[in-house]
Amino acid sequence: MLNRQGNGSVEGTAAFRYFLNRFGANSFDSAVERAADEVRNSLQRCFEGTAVVPVDVWSLARGCGIEFGPELPATSRDQAELMPKPNGFIVRTRSGVGEPRLRFTIAHEIGHTLFFDGVRHRIGIQSKQEFRAEETICERFASALLMPAEQATRSAMSISGDSAWDLLSRFDALGKWFNVSLPAVAMRFAVLRPAGAGILIVLTRYTEHGMSGRDAKLRHWVSCQLGFREKYRIWRDRTAQGINLLGALKLFDAWRQLFFMEGRDEGGRFVLAGDGTVCRADKETTEWSSESVELGCYDVGSWRNVMVPMLGAHWLYAPPKAELKNCYIVSILRNVT
Repeated sequence: MLNRQGNGSVEGTAAFRYFLNRFGANSFDSAVERAADEVRNSLQRCFEGTAVVPVDVWSLARGCGIEFGPELPATSRDQAELMPKPNGFIVRTRSGVGEPRLRFTIAHEIGHTLFFDGVRHRIGIQSKQEFRAEETICERFASALLMPAEQATRSAMSISGDSAWDLLSRFDALGKWFNVSLPAVAMRFAVLRPAGAGILIVLTRYTEHGMSGRDAKLRHWVSCQLGFREKYRIWRDRTAQGINLLGALKLFDAWRQLFFMEGRDEGGRFVLAGDGTVCRADKETTEWSSESVELGCYDVGSWRNVMVPMLGAHWLYAPPKAELKNCYIVSILRNVT
C-alpha cells in the first residue's frame, strides 16, 4: 500500500464523529462510501443498480440545492466558495479551471453541504483542526462520488499488458473515462487498494517541502499499488532524488530546460527518448528503463527502507503555458522479471 489517504487529521474531531453518526458507519472509509452512494443513488439514474460514469456532478449539485453564482477570479486562492441560504446554497468556482478539476471541486462542495442544516453549520465555529478535518472528509467524499467503488475497482484491472505504453496509456484512459485528473484516480486507488497487474503508480510534482514551505524540488505526490504482494510505502515529501526515481528526475530536468527555461509553452504528454531528447509520448518513444528505487517495506512488524530493482516508465504532463507547479510526472514501476 502506498500513500493511502490517512485519517490522522480527522479522527477525534467533531466533524469525524458527526459524519460517522450521520451515515451510521463505524469507520471513516465506510462513512465516505455510504455518503457518496446515498447522494449519487438518490439523484442520479443508475443502470441495473450500477452508477453511470462519468457521474453527472452538475445534476447532483442541483439536486443538493446548489445554485452557481459568478465565478471567482482566476487569481483567487480558493478553488470555490459555498454560501448557505435558507433553501439551498450558492457556489462560486474559480474561473479558468479545466473540466476535471472543476468537477472535483463541485463534488467537494457537495460534500460541504452535508454539514449544514439549513443555514446552520452542524459543527458551529470551527478550530483549525476541525476545518482541516472537514476538508479531508470532503476531499475523500468527492473522490468516492466521482469514482464509484465498484467501477473504480473493476477499472484497475484494465491497466494491463507487458509494454510501458500499454500500462501508461490505459491508466491515462481512466482519467478520461471518469473525467477526473490522474492524481485523483491514483488517490482513489490508494484508498480502495484494488487488485491489478503488479505495478506501482507514482506521481511526482515540483513543490516545496510540506512542513517548511521551502526547498522546491521534484517530490512524491501520491502513489498506489495494484496487485503487489509486498507492502511498500513512499514517505511524504520524499524527493525523486531521495527515492532514486532517476528516470522521472531526468525527464523533468530535460523538459524544464527545453520547454520552461527556453520559454516554449506548448502542453501535452512528454517522455525522455532513448537518445536523451524530450519528445511527445507515443508508442514508439515510451520504453522501460532499469530503476533501483528506495521504498519503505513493511517486514516483521516494522518499516525499513530497501532498494528495489524495477523497470520504470515515465510521462510528464504539462498544460499549455504551464507553471512548474501545474506539471506532474506519472511513473509506472514493475518488478524485474
